[in-house]
Amino acid sequence: NGLRGEATLTVHRVRVARVELAPVRDGIDLGGTLQFSTTITDAGGQALAGRAVAWTSSDSSIAAVSPQGLVTARTVGGVRISARADSVTGFV
Repeated sequence: NGLRGEATLTVHRVRVARVELAPVRDGIDLGGTLQFSTTITDAGGQALAGRAVAWTSSDSSIAAVSPQGLVTARTVGGVRISARADSVTGFV
């Protein structure tokens, strides 16, 4: 009969609720490296794939972190390694 309808639909990106880093360690040896990874989840605890992660070190003179999450210990001291996805940050 040739009838047609139409609807407007808005698709929203699921929000990040939590960024967890692994492994959780107290430290690494001077000159050593440690590869970190993230688990990014929504409010229901479901894993979210394909999210960009920005890695940072609170003091890169003590330990530097690469864009892929590889930490290199440069000198003795304490440092916080953080990973940010969307507007949520996790750290060790």
